[in-house]
Amino acid sequence: CALCAVGRTYPSDAITTKALPVLIKAFGWQNIGVLHVNDDYANNYARGLRDNSPEHDVRVVATASYTTNVESSYEPVCASLKASGVNVVVVVALSHDLAQILKVCKARGLWGQGYAWISADAANAAPSLSAGAIFGQTLDETAALLDGMLHFMPSPESTAGYSRFQADWATRNASDCANPFF
Repeated sequence: CALCAVGRTYPSDAITTKALPVLIKAFGWQNIGVLHVNDDYANNYARGLRDNSPEHDVRVVATASYTTNVESSYEPVCASLKASGVNVVVVVALSHDLAQILKVCKARGLWGQGYAWISADAANAAPSLSAGAIFGQTLDETAALLDGMLHFMPSPESTAGYSRFQADWATRNASDCANPFF
């Protein structure tokens, strides 16, 4: 089975970083900051936003990266973005870091009224909610930080690659895709 060990098929970051500037422009925003974990995935995502945004009259004014699980790296990224003057932040963070990053950025005045936060597909609410407890936040405190955050994930359904994947997948059954992992 050619697809047995496929772990991630949807959507390509090349599509995401082309589509997100379109959404940002549709909201009437022009200047954004990108806060991201310092890993290959997020570094490429930030680069894709920088490369694709000018086509839509959107500027990536500042980028700042943090080290996952290193709480002392959260403060400098929040301070850097605050100093840049952006009020729209695209965050490419791991779910277990997100709640604490938001808490630190809120303390820095980079969250709340007048700010928009957009999360990429790397972060989602459920793990972020449970991770807040690690940093001494209650579930309600963490939920309040996530409240209002926009989560962006474009649909791959209009791409040729997804159409090929979907057509092949429809011909398969569970026994076709047995693998040693699960």
